[in-house]
Amino acid sequence: MIIGRAARSGLCVLCFVVVGQPSAADSTPANALERIREAASEFPEDPDLAWAYARHLAAQKDVGAAIDELNRFMSRWPERHPDARLEIAQDFIEAGEDAAAIMLLDEQIGANPRSGTARFYRGLALRGRHRIEEAIRDFEAAGRLLPILQPEALLARALGRFEMGQ
Repeated sequence: MIIGRAARSGLCVLCFVVVGQPSAADSTPANALERIREAASEFPEDPDLAWAYARHLAAQKDVGAAIDELNRFMSRWPERHPDARLEIAQDFIEAGEDAAAIMLLDEQIGANPRSGTARFYRGLALRGRHRIEEAIRDFEAAGRLLPILQPEALLARALGRFEMGQ
């Protein structure tokens, strides 16, 4: 299975990591995370492995480690995934880690105040924390900043108002 590419001296080297058929014990998320961690430490110059490791940490709800790995990734390869904070925040929202998602989305919005997508996901995370009025404001901003999101933003705002009994 191809895990990623590493750039060395301007050359792109394709890294192959052979993973045998996993046994039942190896198919747990913790074992998959361990295999990715090992591969990332074996190939520290591979941005794809570093990124996969950060994403897996976020999916496993290891918030502190995921944020640390994200920050390492962003400092080494900022151009690789310019919306990395947004992507990890989405993972956190899916994992129910709304507070961590809000922190990353605040950073993303600070870096790009015109990101309608970041505003929309921040609204979802705020709604998950029962901060409905703030969420409604973010949904409204998301629809304004990114018109393609307007239908979803209107629905999310309506649901928020319904939750508030309006």
